[in-house]
Amino acid sequence: MKNLFILTNQAGNIPQKILESDSVSAKMIRDYFTNYDFNVKIFTYDEFLTAYNNLSDEIKGSYFFYASSQYPEYYSAIEDILLLIKEKGGILIPGFIHFRAHENKFLQEIVKTDLNIKCPRSWLISTLEEGLEKIKEIGFPAVAKLSSGYGSKTVSLLKTKDEGITFLEKNLIPVVTKRKNFLKYRKQVKDIKGNHPLKVGKIILQEYIDGIENDWKILVFGDRIFYLKRYFRDNDFRASGSGNFDSN
Repeated sequence: MKNLFILTNQAGNIPQKILESDSVSAKMIRDYFTNYDFNVKIFTYDEFLTAYNNLSDEIKGSYFFYASSQYPEYYSAIEDILLLIKEKGGILIPGFIHFRAHENKFLQEIVKTDLNIKCPRSWLISTLEEGLEKIKEIGFPAVAKLSSGYGSKTVSLLKTKDEGITFLEKNLIPVVTKRKNFLKYRKQVKDIKGNHPLKVGKIILQEYIDGIENDWKILVFGDRIFYLKRYFRDNDFRASGSGNFDSN
């Protein structure tokens, strides 16, 4: 008999939408797999950690179907637990790289490139210095995205190179934070300049395609494909979060 662990949020559910109260029932999943000769156990993440010493010998070779979260601190705690399970030989469903790609546009672009999925050209930026060099080769207007965020909250349209530079300056995080002692702050900046990036983070700049009225969200599960046609908001170039969908 195969082991299946279902790891849930504190309410015992698997969130499926932006509002984490919209969930799939873990008990329904358990009942389905029990009929296929699986030994199924359900834990919240905290319950799993509490019982870990008694469960550690069962992890290797067992399957783990788990909840993720839109909230960064909760997501980070889940990430730590899943990494432990993976290192102990547990089989994560979905795989760990797909969990890391949840609301992580930077990694999504890397995965798309690895899978040779044809998309509008993108430029990945992790430092200010390299970003300013890439700005020189990008045609404008261009779409700018922060790595995290959903519903188009962190997506902007940059019309000029100057707007691109301003976006990088604003959204990459300073390595040296400003302090009351301005002389010490300037010395720190001088010491690291040229030896370490002054600002870091994860930003995606993407080719802008004019004259279209929608985009497509494509979901692939094994050999099955699901699609969603998303129309743009009124007087806006963004479709994500518009609520104006067509799946027929």
